[in-house]
Parts: sequence; C-alpha cells; structure tokens
Amino acid sequence: MKKTVFAGDWTMEKVVGVQRYASCILTELDKMIGRGEYKGTVELLIPRNADWKSPYKHIHVVRRGTIRNKAEKHLWQQLVFPAYVRGSRAVGVDLAQALPVWGCDICAIHDCIHETFPENFADHSTYLKIYLLKARIAAGKKSRIILTPSRHSAKEIQRFYHVPQERLRIVGNGWEHMKEIKADEGIFEKLPQLKDKDFFFALGSRYRHKNHEWIIRSAVRNPAYYFVVTGSDSYSSENRRLADKQPENLIYTGYISDGEVKALYQKAKALIQPSLYEGFGIPPLEALSVGGKAIVSNASCLPEIYGDSVYYIDPHSDGADMDEVMKSDISLSQNVLDKYTWSNAAKTLAEVIRMMNKT
Repeated sequence: MKKTVFAGDWTMEKVVGVQRYASCILTELDKMIGRGEYKGTVELLIPRNADWKSPYKHIHVVRRGTIRNKAEKHLWQQLVFPAYVRGSRAVGVDLAQALPVWGCDICAIHDCIHETFPENFADHSTYLKIYLLKARIAAGKKSRIILTPSRHSAKEIQRFYHVPQERLRIVGNGWEHMKEIKADEGIFEKLPQLKDKDFFFALGSRYRHKNHEWIIRSAVRNPAYYFVVTGSDSYSSENRRLADKQPENLIYTGYISDGEVKALYQKAKALIQPSLYEGFGIPPLEALSVGGKAIVSNASCLPEIYGDSVYYIDPHSDGADMDEVMKSDISLSQNVLDKYTWSNAAKTLAEVIRMMNKT
C-alpha cells in the first residue's frame, strides 16, 4: 500500500469547522492504526513554523515550508504539499478544503456556500474568485475523489461542478470531541441574567445563510425567554439594519470557550440553528451529544442528518412561538449519535484510501 499524506496547514488555525473535521478524523484513524485495523504508513505534513503538538501516536508528522501570511498559505497548499506528495509517490488527502489543484488524490468540499451565497464574501471578492477557481479545478480532476459530509452537499457539488456520483463519497461529521471538553459553568457568572431563567442558545454568525434575523424575530415574539447568541453585537454595513431590531431579551456573549459553549448546550431549553443552508450542521449534533435538545431549520441537509430527533422550524417564517415548536414529538437522539461519529467517518475514509491504492 502506498504511503498516505494528509495536508496539515490547518494546524496553524483554531480548531473549528473544517479544522475540527480534519483533526478528529485523523484522531480516529490513528486509533485504527494502533488497533491494526488500518495497514500502511500515514503522514501529516505541516508547516515548519506550526506551533502545534501532535496528539497522534501512529501518524508521523513531517514539517516542510512555512506559512506566515495568506500568500504563503496559498503557496504551501498549492505547491509545498502537492510537491511532497508527488515526491513521496503517496496518496495525498486534503480534509480542510485547501483544494490543491494538483498532487492530491482525495479532497473534501464541505458545502457550496461560496457558490450559493456569494454575498457572504462581498468584502473579500478576490478570495471568493480564488476559491471558486480552485474548487472548479479540484472538482474537475477525473481521477480525484471528492469527500463531502451529506447527501445534500453531494447533490450541490454535482449541480455546480457536474462531478459524477462515482467520484463522490459521503464522510460525515462526529461528536466524540465533546467528551474531552469540560463544561464551564462560569459562563453563568458572566451572564447572571440567566440564573433561574429559561433561555435558547445559538452560535452566532452574521453570514446570510445562518439566518440570524430569524433569531431576532423569534426573540421579539417570545419575551418570556432569553435568546443567547455567541459573538458580538456588532454588525457590518450590509446588515446594520439588524441592529435596530434587537429586543432586550437578546444577549450576545462575545467570545466564549468550548467549555462555556458546552455548559450552554446543557442548560438551554434548546440550541437553535435556523440556517437556510448547511453542508452538515454540527452544533445540533454537539448539543444532542451532551443531553441537550435542538431546534433546526427544515431546509438544506438538516432533515437528512437529524431525522425526527430534533424540532423543526420554517427558516423563512416571521419567527416562531417557541413553546408551540417544542410541543412536537421527537425521538431519542441515540440513532443520530450512533450514525454520525468520527469513528465511522475515519472508517469510511480508510476504505476510500484503500480503493485509491487499487487504482
């Protein structure tokens, strides 16, 4: 079997989103190697100046090149990593959407938000053009396998890039990282108004597809509850109009730690994710994994992922009566938690790598 080399430029970034996807899948693959369930040499290529300590016991870390700014990041992704893969005669894998245009056999495209909501990147038009060019080239490579976390996102990739079904593989997200996070209830000292008060919780983002306005409208309709949103209450020029709509029961936390997020997941009446579009939507999975409940949009991939384990809302509605929403019947979350794990994701990826070795 050929050596497998994973792109590790994500080790220089905060572990959220695609970085967590890469990190957690590699953690489980490392365990598979240790148990003898995966045969073959695996390397993680990272920049020399990455201030990152490897947690892996069986995945070898190799350092090449440096990343000190955005230009060097693109050069590392497009030159340093592919050149090392080709020079090693290895199978190259990119899990964090670096999208090398050559020298990579397996890469992840997590969603088509850039294509569907270009207005999210109105202030970064050059970045958007570069990303779309990379995605088009990466998706067009006939020998390359594209990983994506849901059937919905696979259909979107087919819609935008005409990738045939046989080149697409569904490798979902997981929740086991939540076991390593200790809930920090100090957040309730920072937010004393939540003491003995029911509240709903949302992870904040002003991107249009996250549909933050729905949360504002629902807070107005439900004055008996607080609506707690991570992040700041600042707005860009494009959505300044939202600032004028904020009710008194809407609380912005500013930056909070993973431990504080976990505590809010556990104590909230429910996590809210009213997104218009997601590639997977991991916060509801995290909330369910720690005993919380979730209210999600009935759009995009969310019904596919969460089935009848969550409450649903219409993201295009004028908010909702939250008590009415939570009167719906839901099932136990265990089926979802059993299906979507980092362990299952790593096993699926291992099969993809074995397949690539046979071609």
